[in-house]
Amino acid sequence: MATAEIKSRIYSVIEAMPLEKLDAVAAFLEDLQRSSEDETALLLGDASFMRDYREAKDDIRSGSTVNLKAIRCVSQEKLDKMDSAKQETKCQPF
Repeated sequence: MATAEIKSRIYSVIEAMPLEKLDAVAAFLEDLQRSSEDETALLLGDASFMRDYREAKDDIRSGSTVNLKAIRCVSQEKLDKMDSAKQETKCQPF
């Protein structure tokens, strides 16, 4: 596939993506940009990683995922419980 076709495909996916998922996409792309080609080749050649990656893609497509906001909220609530000075959580239900 030509570079222009790949970029077009990526742009199309990003344009259709809901805002709450764009943060995760940006973080992933930044990680890819920071990583060396050797690291990428190692990951792509790792059968276990590729199996997990494909499973994650299937989970995303089927909706079997946890909302990032929910994870952040639970993490904040745990931090709040550890800090006895805080009386209420900053998390808002969604």
